[in-house]
Amino acid sequence: MVPGSGGKANTGGAIGSGGQGGKTGVGGSRNTGGTPPANDPSCLPSASATDSGAPEARLFGTATSDSEEISKGNTAGKVLDCNLSTRWCAADNKAGHYVTIDLDGVHLLSHLEVMWEYPLWAVGVPYMYIVEVSVNSLAYTMAIDKSVNTETTQTQSADFPSATSARYVRLTVVGLPPPTASGVTWASIYELRIFGE
Repeated sequence: MVPGSGGKANTGGAIGSGGQGGKTGVGGSRNTGGTPPANDPSCLPSASATDSGAPEARLFGTATSDSEEISKGNTAGKVLDCNLSTRWCAADNKAGHYVTIDLDGVHLLSHLEVMWEYPLWAVGVPYMYIVEVSVNSLAYTMAIDKSVNTETTQTQSADFPSATSARYVRLTVVGLPPPTASGVTWASIYELRIFGE
C-alpha cells in the first residue's frame, strides 16, 4: 500500500487551505491522448481485456468535481491522467464530495477500479462510496453501492449491473476513515478507471 500525503496531520490548527469547496464542476480536465505518463498499466494498449467475450478497454473523458485542493494541484483531472503519483483531493475533510467523469458519449460499462490515497493512519479502514450513472447529467441512477464497504485495499474494483449504459459516471465518497491522534483523512483518489466498450 502506498502511503500518501493527502491525509492531513492533526496539528490542532485549521484544516484545509486553498481549494474551491462547494463549487460544482470545478477543475475540469480532459485526457486528450498523446503520450501519458507510463506508470499506470491500465493506460497501455495491452490493458484491453475480455471478461465475457466482449472487448473492453479503459474509457476516458473529462473529470470534474464539487471540491478540490487547488492550492496543491490536486484537481479532478488527475484521476484520469494515468499518473500514479498525482491525485484528486477534496478541499476539506468532509464526506459527500464527488468526482464526475463525462465519457464524451454513451458507453456500455463493465466495471470500475478506484485507487485511493491511504495515509498511514487510515490503513486498514475502508472508504465508503457510491457510484451513480446518467445519460444526460440531469438524472442519476445508483449503479454501485459501497456505502457499507468493507474493503481496505488501496485499489478496489466493482462491477456495474449488466447492460449499464451511461455517459456520466459519478463517484461520491459518503464515508471516510475516522480521525485519529495522528491525523484526518480527506477524500482522495489517484486513479478512477472505468472500463467498457
